[in-house]
Amino acid sequence: MNDINDIKALFDDAGIEGMDFDKGLGMFAGQVKIYLKILKTFIDNIGGHLEELAALSEPGLADYAIRVHGVKGSCYGIAAMKEGDLAKELEFAAKGGDYALVSSKNQALIDAVYELRGKLAAFLDAVRDDGPGGEKKAAPDKELLAGLAEAVETYDVDKVRSVVEELEKFSYAHEKDRELVEWLSAKATSFEYEEISEKLKEIS
Repeated sequence: MNDINDIKALFDDAGIEGMDFDKGLGMFAGQVKIYLKILKTFIDNIGGHLEELAALSEPGLADYAIRVHGVKGSCYGIAAMKEGDLAKELEFAAKGGDYALVSSKNQALIDAVYELRGKLAAFLDAVRDDGPGGEKKAAPDKELLAGLAEAVETYDVDKVRSVVEELEKFSYAHEKDRELVEWLSAKATSFEYEEISEKLKEIS
């Protein structure tokens, strides 16, 4: 995992306007790993909500207000203030029955959030790829995974943390391996060692 200053630099390079990285990080007590996981969750899930917004109709304005409220919360939840503010405007307009305003700005909101998702995905890819020396691996090291399996069995918290950090230093060729390391990191953070043990047994 990159140094926090390196991560902020990568975020600045991504050109994500209207999003406050420091504010978002502060929402999660400065825990950068957790914040990055939340961003990944946003990327994975927001598309379905945007598809619902695209089905806007005047008879369905009340339902739209509920859906755009969810998009607003998702955007504010990662400190994407520009998109959150636009969603908020459309939520209040929908609740007020102003279909003309909602229909005139709905596509702009959808496009803006899709653009945000794309830039965040590129940013997270840059964070993954910018490990020490930019080193890449075809798959997670088997010896590290074996060491992690041993550590979770003995509840060796320090070793679990060090092994996960070592796994996170590299980028991986396949999405399934990147997702595995992210999953292991999330479970290690919440001390769900039994789930880690079961997962490692499945893939060994």
